[in-house]
Amino acid sequence: MQTHPSKLSLFCATTLLAVAGSLGGLHATVLVSSDFDTGYTADAVLSGQSGGGDVGLSGTYSASTASLGVNVRNADFVGINTTYNVSGGGTISGGSHYVLLDNFTAVPAIGYTRNLASGIGGQTLYSRVVLVPKDGFNTDTFILFGLDHSGPDNASAIVGISPDGSNAVASSALNGTFAPFAGGTLANDSAYLLVARFNWDGSGYTSVDTWLNPTATDFNTPDATQAITGYAPTFNSISLKVANVSNGKYFGMDSLAVGTAWSDVVAIPEPSTWAMLAFSAGAGLLLRRRRA
Repeated sequence: MQTHPSKLSLFCATTLLAVAGSLGGLHATVLVSSDFDTGYTADAVLSGQSGGGDVGLSGTYSASTASLGVNVRNADFVGINTTYNVSGGGTISGGSHYVLLDNFTAVPAIGYTRNLASGIGGQTLYSRVVLVPKDGFNTDTFILFGLDHSGPDNASAIVGISPDGSNAVASSALNGTFAPFAGGTLANDSAYLLVARFNWDGSGYTSVDTWLNPTATDFNTPDATQAITGYAPTFNSISLKVANVSNGKYFGMDSLAVGTAWSDVVAIPEPSTWAMLAFSAGAGLLLRRRRA
C-alpha cells in the first residue's frame, strides 16, 4: 500500500510537534532574565548595576560580602567565552559581557542578590545559568544560583555544581542534599549549562531536578534529583553565589533565566524548525519507500 507524501509529512509533523509540545517547545513565560549586556558597565563591580535588557528584575545588584570580587567583564577578558550551544537545539549567546567571580577568600558562601520586580512561585519553575571555570578550582567549591525568599540564605532555593563534577546541590540555606553528576571534572575555559527544575506539587516545592549540559530533548532525564523541604512558596529575589573559593580562582557566569517551561531556559528548536524537520523526515521516508 502506498502512502501519500502529504499524509506522511503530516503524520511526521504531528508527531514531532507533539514532542516539541511535551518539551515545552511552544514557549511559556520567561519570568526573569539577565545577560549582563545592555546598560551594564564593563570592568566595574556588579554592585549597584542593572541593565535595560533585564526582565523581571528590580533595583540593582548588591553584595552580601563587601570584599566580594564580582565584576562585569567584556567577553574577551581572560579568554572566557560564555556562549553555549545546546545539542539538538539552538545557541544561548553569551553576548558582549558576563559576570566574573574572582579573588575570593575561602568562606562558606558569598554572592550578589537582586530583587525581583514581583514575587514568583506557586508553580513549577525552571532556571538556568551558563558557567565557565577558569584558572583552576578547589574540589569542594560550589558555583550556585538561588531563588530567595528573604535575604541571600533565608529559605533560598539554591542549586549548584561542584567544578570537580562530583556533586549537585539543592538546599534551603545551603544545608541541603547532594547528588552525583556523571559528567566528571569540568574543564577550564569551557562553557557549561546548569539547568534546574523546582517541582511544585500544588502546595509547595518538594524536589529539584538538575541537569548539566542537557540536550534539547533531555526534559525527562535529569542528571540528579533531590527531595527538598522548607522552600518558600514565593520567591522575591535572585542570588549569584560561590562557596569555598580561594583567591586567584575565576568563574564566568552569564545568561541567567527563570521561566515556567523547559523551552524558557533550554534553546530548543522553534515550532517552525520542528515542522521543517518533520517534513524532511517524511520526504526521506517516502524516498526510501520508493527506492525499495
